[in-house]
Amino acid sequence: MPSAKTRIPIEASPTARTLAWESTQEELYELGGADRKNFLNAYVTQDIKNLAVDRTTAAAFLTQKGKLVSTVRVLHLPERILLLFPQGYGAKTEAHLATYLMFADVTLKKLEGEFAHFALAGPKARSLLEARLGLPLEPAAQTVARARWGEAEVLLFPHSDDPERWDLLAPAAAAPMLRDPISAWRKAGELDEAVPEALELRRLELGIPKLGVDMGEDNLVAEVGLDARATSFNKGCYLGQETTARVQSRGHVNRKLTRVRLDQAFSGALPVEVFQGDKKVGMLTSAAESPRYGGWIGLATVALSAWENSEEIYVPLNQKKISLRPTET
Repeated sequence: MPSAKTRIPIEASPTARTLAWESTQEELYELGGADRKNFLNAYVTQDIKNLAVDRTTAAAFLTQKGKLVSTVRVLHLPERILLLFPQGYGAKTEAHLATYLMFADVTLKKLEGEFAHFALAGPKARSLLEARLGLPLEPAAQTVARARWGEAEVLLFPHSDDPERWDLLAPAAAAPMLRDPISAWRKAGELDEAVPEALELRRLELGIPKLGVDMGEDNLVAEVGLDARATSFNKGCYLGQETTARVQSRGHVNRKLTRVRLDQAFSGALPVEVFQGDKKVGMLTSAAESPRYGGWIGLATVALSAWENSEEIYVPLNQKKISLRPTET
């Protein structure tokens, strides 16, 4: 489990800086076959049937009971569909779909060695890429663009959770051609190296949950915000749809993942139980010291009823209480 024992050595907020890195946090799969679009539409929360070619969207695979199997980023290309899973969850999803794949005209395979995956995120990411590639970038359109980077064609697409992040998939052999200008931008002070601590803090400052840390197989999509950013309620049936629709019609869940402020430094192991009085009301799953917020922040899943009264919500640690409250923004 992650630990917050070491202070993250970051002097300025990573959401205020531009970062670049080669991504190893996601794994790439290809869904092929004549029925690939209809098949995927039947097993994810998002409307894939009406997803245009060269568009991308966030989605989630669910169990029959509406619990989370994996999040996924979908790239709908003319000849195939690419799926970006959090590291380790591609195989889990493949096993989840194994029976259904046997009776469909589709293939699902992990892509290894075909692409290099780069990412830029921050205030200058868009302008740097537009100047380099000579094309306008519109994140709201969720377009998968094709552009020339030297002699290589790269796929360029926005990230659904991070409004200032752009991802690039380049032929693996062309990776050095991308590393060179990124290195030059770094030397010129246009961007910074994305050390793991900076990426972790960036996601917390943006309130982005991590699969396997802040959310997992016991969660419904509405509990972790995936109902708002990765779910269509107009697409019809899919695996787990009945529970998801029932929760949506009820209007709320009993617990919710929330970005929180901590009133003191946190130095314990995570996750840790959250209390109100003597009653356990949730779990704190991530925590870090944030320059943007001027103190410690984290992500916690807490019963909604606990926020409805004024009694302190806290984490007990070393004979003291660390109070939690939702961040304003």
